[in-house]
Amino acid sequence: VAVVQKRKMLVKMMSYSTSVILFLLLSLASLGSASKDETTSAQQAIVDWVRENGGHFSAKQEFRRVIPGDTTSHFGIFAKENIQMGELLARVPWKCVITEENAEEDSQHNPYFFCGSTRKLIEEIRKGKESFFRPYTAYLKRQQRGKIPSDWSEPGKDLLNEVLGGDQLPPDDATNLGGLFQRHCYQSAPIDSLGQQTLMEYHTRADDQFLIPLLDLYNHAQDEKSNGSVGVFTGERQDFRASRSISAGEEIAYSYNLAQHQDSWTKKFYGTPEFLRDYGFVEPYPQRWIFDEERFRFDLKKDDNDAVKIIWLSEPDRLYFDIMRQHLERLTSSVQPLLEEMARKAVEVGAGEKKSDVPPPAELKMIRQYFDALISAIEAAIKAEHEVDEAGHGEDDEDDDYDYENDEL
Repeated sequence: VAVVQKRKMLVKMMSYSTSVILFLLLSLASLGSASKDETTSAQQAIVDWVRENGGHFSAKQEFRRVIPGDTTSHFGIFAKENIQMGELLARVPWKCVITEENAEEDSQHNPYFFCGSTRKLIEEIRKGKESFFRPYTAYLKRQQRGKIPSDWSEPGKDLLNEVLGGDQLPPDDATNLGGLFQRHCYQSAPIDSLGQQTLMEYHTRADDQFLIPLLDLYNHAQDEKSNGSVGVFTGERQDFRASRSISAGEEIAYSYNLAQHQDSWTKKFYGTPEFLRDYGFVEPYPQRWIFDEERFRFDLKKDDNDAVKIIWLSEPDRLYFDIMRQHLERLTSSVQPLLEEMARKAVEVGAGEKKSDVPPPAELKMIRQYFDALISAIEAAIKAEHEVDEAGHGEDDEDDDYDYENDEL
């Protein structure tokens, strides 16, 4: 009898657990669907607003997730039908661009922020419904926090800085963008939660002192996956055109660091570590690694056989190989065990235990991705130490072929 009662109780518990799990899954699916619809609606509102003000967004494009129906996949802009090279995909009139009109005010900046333009965005968001930019600012306010390391939890920031060895490895200022803005732009004035959120959104979207609604919705891609090109006509408009033929179903994207309109410094010295700092992701191959602007920088690309190939962007300083070996030793002997310990603690947190020093799962995942990429880059460089005399150079890389010099209105 006791055995039968235990079995009945176990069946009830399993039934209850299954019901709870099913309820949670359905709830999450519902929330994901609502979030998807809301985000798509917000993006469409930006398109409508740009069009109402004389802009353009090609009807051959659509907003959707990379994997339709999968709420864990990211949003992108995709071709609904075939697009020819040079076709105008988007045009944003200058009055829709957020920037500081006072040149003297916006001359005050640090390497990451134009103070006047950043303040301008904060002011427009605080205006709410009264802002001319309302469709865009409303979209920004709905964005989730914690996308980039400077907006992470304290445990997440601490763990990433352990990986970087403080400031020994790139990127510079990985977790301190808020502090730099406070020091260089706001001085003694504190930044509230809304200001902090706005600051992070500006940093991940602005092109120097310009914030261009609609164009900032196109994702980043390199090499053959990059198929879009930005044309800047200061004071008039910004255009986005197809830099090659695009097939229906293909995501439309462009290189954030190698595009034609980017300055020479960005093309030469902005790479994979900076993408983590500024956008919160680790880019797939090809990757650019700048360990030292003068002494140690290279690209990593995959060949036709899926093997990783190193391309030196300048003659490497041979003494720097010893520094790389020291970094590798620290990462594998000290940091890797720490990451494994954090992964175990994260499992315990998932089981209900409280751990104040454990980063949220998304941050822990991103830190691990960057750690793995960093290890791979250092190992590739050390392996190629004896091949530097045969190195190729890639400083003149440019992302698109469309000729904006001869573009017509």
